[in-house]
Amino acid sequence: MLDKGPGCLYILVFCLFIFSIVTTCITIVTVIYLLFIGKFILLGSDALVRLLILLILTPILGKLSSVLRKAHNARFTRDIDALVVERGQGEVIWENGRYIARIPGFRLITAAKRLTLPPPGPYHFYYLTGQKILLSAQPIHTFTQAFAQPGMLAATGLTGDEQARLALQMALCSVLGFSLDDLYANSLGMLTDAQRRKLSVRVFWSIVGCFIGLLISGGFLGLGIMSILHWITGGSGTDLIFPLLIFGLTGLVLLAIFLGCLHYLVVGAGRRYIAIQHEPVQYLEGNLQTRLVSGDGDSSDSYYYDIGQLSFKVTEAAFKALISGMLYRVYYIASSKTLVSVQALEAPAR
Repeated sequence: MLDKGPGCLYILVFCLFIFSIVTTCITIVTVIYLLFIGKFILLGSDALVRLLILLILTPILGKLSSVLRKAHNARFTRDIDALVVERGQGEVIWENGRYIARIPGFRLITAAKRLTLPPPGPYHFYYLTGQKILLSAQPIHTFTQAFAQPGMLAATGLTGDEQARLALQMALCSVLGFSLDDLYANSLGMLTDAQRRKLSVRVFWSIVGCFIGLLISGGFLGLGIMSILHWITGGSGTDLIFPLLIFGLTGLVLLAIFLGCLHYLVVGAGRRYIAIQHEPVQYLEGNLQTRLVSGDGDSSDSYYYDIGQLSFKVTEAAFKALISGMLYRVYYIASSKTLVSVQALEAPAR
């Protein structure tokens, strides 16, 4: 996990090494070129001095690079010998869009961005003092004895495995936008008033989007139809260029957008609103999996939760927060296939 660089000294060593290679190549190429054209003997004293400087500079730079590299390695070894590894009890939790490892009073960091943290829950962390670099983690399955601070799951008095399940549950609450009270109401087959308001607002903005799409697609289709009618009633042949471009290239897409928006405004929006107000919440238990659909150059990636025959589109944060392959209970509105909450039924494997 630890390395010897980059550091300012390490960068200087690298630059000197590259510069020595460059001077060597310049010297060799210059000598070969002069020998090839037969002018090496005709060089003046100034040119010979410059060439001699290059020949001397090359080994000097190489030696200086070697000395600095050894000094850097020796300093790194001294720093490592001076470091102290400590053990502290803490937890992996979801915070600011990602999982983090923290101990009461401070947060631990990993030595490289590519390293991933273990699943959420309480752990005995082994870390380097001073730099707070996480080295390893030992999961806690029984009761914890950590000092209970605000925000720490140790304050709950639950077992380690139950704390891990709760940490995962809180992460799902954060990324999917529901509370534990919402989850309890969903388990009884109901939506809370807060959930109804949030889903109703989502329906409202979808209506606004469909209305804009209807106006734009309908406007282009209307202009194309008017151009065709103008040509039929005696217009010139150039009047067909615009409708041919519309109906020949994007006609089916515009028509699909227009009909889709019209259907949602007339039928779909009303059904969604009625479902939010009156339809009971359904649930499905099973292994919940995440799925990533990579976008092409013109679109972004899409993220999904898959359980049984159901699939729900979610945000990137929700994709990262879920621990796949576990037993979950998914609450949703059946008629619109709208995800409302997710309950973790077991602790993640640690």
